[in-house]
Amino acid sequence: MKIFADMHNHTSFSDGKLSPEKRAEMLFKKGAKAFAITDHDTVDGIEEGIEAAKKFNMAFSPAIEISTYTYREIHILGYNVDFLNPDFVETLKLIQSFRTDRNVRLFNRLKELGIKIDINPYANGIGRVHFANAMVEAGYAQDANEAFENYLGSNKKAYIPAKRLTPIEAIKCIINAKGVPVLAHPKIYLTDKKLDLLIEGLKRYGLKGLEVVYPSHNETDEATLKNVAKKFGLIATAGSDFHTPSSTDPHNKNGFVPMMDENELIKLLPKKI
Repeated sequence: MKIFADMHNHTSFSDGKLSPEKRAEMLFKKGAKAFAITDHDTVDGIEEGIEAAKKFNMAFSPAIEISTYTYREIHILGYNVDFLNPDFVETLKLIQSFRTDRNVRLFNRLKELGIKIDINPYANGIGRVHFANAMVEAGYAQDANEAFENYLGSNKKAYIPAKRLTPIEAIKCIINAKGVPVLAHPKIYLTDKKLDLLIEGLKRYGLKGLEVVYPSHNETDEATLKNVAKKFGLIATAGSDFHTPSSTDPHNKNGFVPMMDENELIKLLPKKI
């Protein structure tokens, strides 16, 4: 049985526009039965997500998306994590320190370029998207895409790399918090023909799932990724990677409804739906 379950959502606690409750309400009105809050490198929105799930009678997975780096940036989703686990919390503090250090250096780099924006680089949850939005508000770019293209993107004028965990470290962190680690939006690894190699390396450390249903995955991609998940015995997950209700959000593909097999979905949830 297939179930409408959006297991990849960002909120105002990281780089999303809506609160966890508002995103839950939107999903409820669309008919979703389950969802997860997967903010970048933070679990600050999970408690609100839990209460929202109760309010709308939806199944909920406390989750996170951890930005990691090896030969390239790789994102690892973690579902059903014990987000109060002391070791997990300490690791998130370490990740936040990496992010804050990058933000302060980025803020200073922009000042050197004559760009003055209203943003606190020390605030939790701040990322490059927030810098891009601040640049738009200050008139340095027409939209966030232009800010990234001219300043914030990889190897652009103001680009500052951040120290990150490795994918293996992120997977170990999630497993230690009794969570389920999943490789996010894997089409990019199909493109560079390194997906199988990446999965083989990560599975031995505990990788459990692959994000198969995703807005930018066409039917061919989805079929290919389903076969890859089956080949490696991974959970095939589904998510929109929601950030904003705006039609300009590239993740807001018209008519996209993330559907998951019920037997797979329950592996990401604290209890059966």
